[in-house]
Amino acid sequence: MALFIITDSASDLLPEIKSNPNIEVIPMIVTLNDKDYYDGENITAKQVTDAMKEGVVPKTALVPSSMVEDSFKKHAENGDEVIFVSFSSALSGSYNLVKMLGEEIRDKYPNFKLEVIDSKCASFGTCMVIIDALNNIQSGMEFDEIVKNIKLKCENMEHIFTVDNLEYLYRGGRVSRSAKVVGGLLGIKPILHVDDNGGLAPIDKVRGINKAFAKMVDIIGERCKNLKGQVIGLAHSDCAEYIDIVKEMIEQKYGCKEFVIGEIGSSISAHSGPGTFAIFFISD
Repeated sequence: MALFIITDSASDLLPEIKSNPNIEVIPMIVTLNDKDYYDGENITAKQVTDAMKEGVVPKTALVPSSMVEDSFKKHAENGDEVIFVSFSSALSGSYNLVKMLGEEIRDKYPNFKLEVIDSKCASFGTCMVIIDALNNIQSGMEFDEIVKNIKLKCENMEHIFTVDNLEYLYRGGRVSRSAKVVGGLLGIKPILHVDDNGGLAPIDKVRGINKAFAKMVDIIGERCKNLKGQVIGLAHSDCAEYIDIVKEMIEQKYGCKEFVIGEIGSSISAHSGPGTFAIFFISD
């Protein structure tokens, strides 16, 4: 018997976290040029963003129900405890699907200890929550306390990001037409966040990428007054050149020393598009 954290691939787990024996990842489906792929397994974010630059419109689908069912059955038969941390229900139907499948498996295995959590997070927001949960597992924390801590971290996880083109989010129904129109104005960079319901919402707009970064860094300080000692997440979609710029801005302004840095995966990039840059941190 062991305690496992399962998540979908929209959590964009770092390779060293994904390979942890207490972690399991169920891939989202990414469709490119009428061919289906498993996010993070047989397609890369770069393949997706390169295709988008050529005008291809990728699509995504929920985690395969058969994979979730097989995973839950295996862990139930082994007597394991499982926490499933799902991509925000405001952005995907995966949470509702996994919740339903969890209820079905518990009908067959009533003693199976399973908690399905709607993270209301995305990408590195979920990744950072899971990193914290792994630390709690390794320290010997009990199941119920880990669940409580995951929910608290999810509630306070901030996602501040900018995109190169709001057209991609609009196509996927993630932002309104009015937001897309504003974002399409010459030189205007929208700044968005994940709101309390786990949906995407524009919060500001500035002219030019440098002003966008300055505003994003200012927002960090507005939402968290004590950043020293906090781990800051930085993630990009096909714009790695921005990482050092923003990292240095945050270091100089707030004295932060610890960062989690990586790439936004193919299922998220398929909607946000190339040129997406995001900052993640815990609010007060």
